[in-house]
Amino acid sequence: MKTHADARMLVLGVLERNGRASLRSVAKEVGLSTTTVSRIVQELEKEGIITGYGAQVNWPKLGYAGTICLHVGTAPGADIDTVGTRIRGLAPILTVFYTTGETTFMAYAACRTMEDANVLIGTIQDIPGVERIVPHAVLRMY
Repeated sequence: MKTHADARMLVLGVLERNGRASLRSVAKEVGLSTTTVSRIVQELEKEGIITGYGAQVNWPKLGYAGTICLHVGTAPGADIDTVGTRIRGLAPILTVFYTTGETTFMAYAACRTMEDANVLIGTIQDIPGVERIVPHAVLRMY
């Protein structure tokens, strides 16, 4: 018998792989009733754990040759919330993570060209508190 926590994790796993999955197909895959899955999904949405549903786009396949991952380091004492919000607000930025380790943020951006990517890097470098950026070109997505 699955615990409630186990059932929630199973449902999240299915929805993360396929946000368009029907409640019926999720229920079948995880071995629960459709009613139970519906209740779990409503719970997860109400708790802010599921914040939306979207498509995973393979930007390089669409011709975005400047798709990049950026490791952004900040200076000691930098206003992390302001830096993260400013980075997230830039048009080509798709996702920003506040991380531990040698970098403060990791960001993923889809730029049409490498020149556009260079402009983006310069824009981020000009944000007060940003100390360094290590860009990584995305060659292929799986």
